[in-house]
Amino acid sequence: MEVEELQKQLVSSLSTMHKSLYVKDFMWSENEWPKIRHDDYESGDNMPLISLLEILDGKRESEAYENLCKDMVMACESWGFFKLVDHGIPNVVIESMKERCLGLFDLPMEQKLKGERSSNLPLGYSPTNTDYGHNLPWAESLQLLQSPQQVLTFSKKVFGNEHSPFR
Repeated sequence: MEVEELQKQLVSSLSTMHKSLYVKDFMWSENEWPKIRHDDYESGDNMPLISLLEILDGKRESEAYENLCKDMVMACESWGFFKLVDHGIPNVVIESMKERCLGLFDLPMEQKLKGERSSNLPLGYSPTNTDYGHNLPWAESLQLLQSPQQVLTFSKKVFGNEHSPFR
């Protein structure tokens, strides 16, 4: 299949009922590729680490809190992400969350789209972020606020009566 033919192929697994997406929508020119290679930081060297140890007491009116916020902004501006450590969240909770998210993304598209972002649910599942720009990432996303009600609404839409494990 020629490149031009391939570019016209519908990516049905990421298309939504609102917009059809084609391979060409996901193609990036070489000058748009990330400047950092995925394996440049495989050992974690130089990856920004942000520790919450100094602010776990909840005091947001401190110099430590201000410095932490500045470090997060710098990490996001230069890397786009950071590794959060010393947060106090038990590993069992983190692993459970990962398992639930992987389970969500493994669902059939029809079921995932029940929790799609909409005017009633401004955050939720998205097969891709069409607000991203003219070139889309090959990624699904889930955006939820730290709102128990929003998570419950989302999980009921997607999982129905079986929403408790995800919630």
